[in-house]
Amino acid sequence: MAHNYDKSVTQFQNLLKIDPYRYESLDLYSNILYIQEKYGELANLAFSLHQNEKYRPETCCIVGNYYALRGDHHKAVIYF
Repeated sequence: MAHNYDKSVTQFQNLLKIDPYRYESLDLYSNILYIQEKYGELANLAFSLHQNEKYRPETCCIVGNYYALRGDHHKAVIYF
């Protein structure tokens, strides 16, 4: 099952290289990063989206995943 996550991460990374402003479904990408505990990649994704599209639902979900992975559940709930 972890192998499927790795393939998904690779596909999302390729999509972001092609179109860095494609925000659709990036909440799914953040869920995978959360499950894999890829703190750095999730932090970069959250920071990037928060800078560009702060109020999109996908951004809120991604930032929520970031705070949840950090263990800051109060802030995570606010964003979810």
